[in-house]
Amino acid sequence: MNYTLANVPATICKAMNIPLMEGAETQPINEVIDLLKGETVERCLFFSPDAVGAWIFDKYPQYTDKLMDVYALKQPLSSVMPSVTPVCYATMIAGVMPEVHGIQKYEKYPITVETIFHALKAAGKKGCIIAKTDSSCEIIFRNAPCDVIETESDKDAHQKALEIIEKDEYDFILVYECEYDDNMHATQPETDFALGALKYNAESAVELIAAAKKKWEGKKALITFSPDHGIHTDPVTKLGTHGTSLDEDLKIYHLFGVL
Repeated sequence: MNYTLANVPATICKAMNIPLMEGAETQPINEVIDLLKGETVERCLFFSPDAVGAWIFDKYPQYTDKLMDVYALKQPLSSVMPSVTPVCYATMIAGVMPEVHGIQKYEKYPITVETIFHALKAAGKKGCIIAKTDSSCEIIFRNAPCDVIETESDKDAHQKALEIIEKDEYDFILVYECEYDDNMHATQPETDFALGALKYNAESAVELIAAAKKKWEGKKALITFSPDHGIHTDPVTKLGTHGTSLDEDLKIYHLFGVL
């Protein structure tokens, strides 16, 4: 089966055994459900790095192989069009296509459709977002029923995530890191400047998972590595970009594992 970002909320809700919000895509990613072997997870660490496309993931195993030491499944997914961050995050967290959630180009505003966070609240669970101030991820979900912890950088997001995991007050934690996207836009996807951020994303995810495994001992948890879209180099500007229907922009992997 070919999955898109719209299948993500159904997967999370099925894993956590909570009712899916009305109107969302109902098909979960079967491979993730199989991974759980019929068991329900109590926690979810949803690590979401911006712009890590499938091709860049595969081309630089010196950075990404360490992820496969902690995640059990590398699941191919398709992003959505246009493949820009606001459009993609709205679909990934609301489970509906752009014509439904309303963001159909690069623009940022709080969406009004229900999201994973609505499903969590309805089930008596708590969710939070850790995201850079004024980023797409922070703005789009400002009105969602969750706590939004604002950050200044990927390292700040990582540190705040460690603190949030240690407090253990949330059932679902979304950690957004965006500097690979920022750096490749300023240069190109394969510059040392950009790849340094990709390396950090991988290291950050591994360290956060280790912290979660220790803190959540005795609880079953789902862990993810969930980018929004891929990237390519613009032939005119020679800078990193995305937003097209090129495979480089649309093809991504979401990684899943169980603690």
